[in-house]
Parts: sequence; C-alpha cells; structure tokens
Amino acid sequence: MSLLIKNLNVHVQEKKVLRNVSLEVPFGELTVLAGSNGSGKSSLAHTLVGDPGYRVLSGSVELGNKDLLAQKPWERVLNGLFLCFQNPPVVEGLSWFEFLKESYNAFHKTKDPNFREIKTIEFRDKVKKMMSRVGLGEDFLERNLNEGFSGGEKKKSELVQMLLLKPKLVILDEVDSGLDLDSLKKVIDLIAWLLEKETGILLITHHPRILEQVSPDQVAIMESGKIIERGGGELVKKVLEKGFENKKK
Repeated sequence: MSLLIKNLNVHVQEKKVLRNVSLEVPFGELTVLAGSNGSGKSSLAHTLVGDPGYRVLSGSVELGNKDLLAQKPWERVLNGLFLCFQNPPVVEGLSWFEFLKESYNAFHKTKDPNFREIKTIEFRDKVKKMMSRVGLGEDFLERNLNEGFSGGEKKKSELVQMLLLKPKLVILDEVDSGLDLDSLKKVIDLIAWLLEKETGILLITHHPRILEQVSPDQVAIMESGKIIERGGGELVKKVLEKGFENKKK
C-alpha cells in the first residue's frame, strides 16, 4: 500500500506550480522530498490535502488504492492522510484542548457511528502523554489554538494532533523549522516510531540539518515544480555537499 502520484500538473491561479510530478510513498517507509525554497514542495503538500487554491490540471493520486483527488479534504483525513503544516494557522478564542477533543470525537464518530465519545478526563490524560512525547508543556492545555505559540510550538501542536488521529500517510512539511536540537531529536524519534507502525512518511525539507539525522528509503529532489533527480539514502550526502540547484549538471 502506498501514496501513488502520477504525472501531476497543478496551477495556482495562472501559474503552473507542479509539472508532471510522479512519486510513490510506500506505507512503512520514509521518503524525503528536498529542494530549495519555491521549488514546489509545499505546493505538492497543499494539493494532496485538497487546498482549493491548487487546481489540478491533469494526473492522478491514489492513497491505498483510492482516488484521492475525488475526495473532499475531510474525506482525505478520514482515509488516513495527515499534513503537518509548514505554518499552522492561529485561531483566536478557540481552546486548543477543546479543538483536539472535538476533532477526535468527530473523526472517530464519522468512521464508526457506534463510537462512544471520550470523556474529558480520559482525553486529557491521553493528550498529556502525547504532549510529553513531543516535548510540549502541559500549560498549553489552557491556551487557544496556536495563539501566542512560537514556530516550534505550532509544529509540536500539529504532531499531537497527528498522534491522536493515527494516519496511514503523514506529510511533514518543514517539520524541523523553528525547533531546537532537543525538540528535533524528539521528532527524529517520532519518525522512527511511525515507521515501525507501518505509517508512510513524506518528509519535505530544504534544510540540511534534518537530512543529517534520518535514513530515508528514497530521496527526490524538486526544482521549478519538477522532480529532477531521485535515489536512495546516498543522495542525501550529495545534497549536503552540493546543494539542491542544478542537480543534473
């Protein structure tokens, strides 16, 4: 089982941001999509989750043999797709804890009409364990969604949401941005744990720091909306030495 992208072409307004992109991300494997800023990496992530600003011109995407492009954004989540955003939005006045609880109950109720909504005390204990896992202090239980969060804290908030939903395929978009070394180590450990659970991971990055600490099953380099080179873990060393641009020269 995998996420399978074939010949994907995408426009934002009148600009073509993805050009004949083909990529397979098997469940239980780590795929790194690397490239400089503006190369199209985040455009691919937004297209996969169904951002209405990204218009698919042609191509196909399957997640576990289901047509992803035919699904609404919430259906893609129910079918196992999760995106950790590069810059998660702030929602003023919305309790982070209540957001997590309502999302959790709605997600499971939609998948199983007989699901019993989790009690607040039980859910609070569950969230605390996941917060500890990603290095987020318990005081965030009393705060609003991403309001006043640093960049790294927003990323940790996203990771807690991910752990609650147990997706089949996770897109980590610049997940190392804003994280200190200790927090980055927790993310690396979390990636290893997800792989053990047969979760597919698409790790999007332009930063060499995280590439030095992961062992990807495959690496793809993107430039100008196209995948210009792909290979195994050995390609990471090449990227670290020579950068992303003009890889084929």
